[in-house]
Amino acid sequence: MVDVTAENVENLPESKKISVTIAGTDAYRNQMVLEGDTSPSTSIRYQIISESGETIETTGGKDQANGKEVVAFTGSETKQYTVRPVIEGRFEYGVAYTGSITFGIQLTDN
Repeated sequence: MVDVTAENVENLPESKKISVTIAGTDAYRNQMVLEGDTSPSTSIRYQIISESGETIETTGGKDQANGKEVVAFTGSETKQYTVRPVIEGRFEYGVAYTGSITFGIQLTDN
C-alpha cells in the first residue's frame, strides 16, 4: 500500500476535490512497465489499484493510463493505493526492476 497525504487543506469549496492522477511514466508510450537490469533486457508490467478500487494498467496503447485518478481529497487526510506487478512472459527473479511514474495534482469538480 502507498500512502498519499493532503495536509493543511483549507477553504476547499464543497463542490471541489483535489485529484491525484497519472500524468505519465518514463517508459515508451507512457506504458506502466519496470525494466530489469538483465541481458537481454526484461520488463514487467504493473497495475495500480486506485482508492476507489479501479485497476489501472496499460496493455500497449499510447497514454492509456494518463489522466486516471488514483486518489482524491476533500480535506486534510491520508488515502492509499496499491501497486502490484503483472507477472507473465519472460522475467527473472532476484533482479532489480526500476521505472518511474509522474502524478498530476489538480482541483476538479467533486
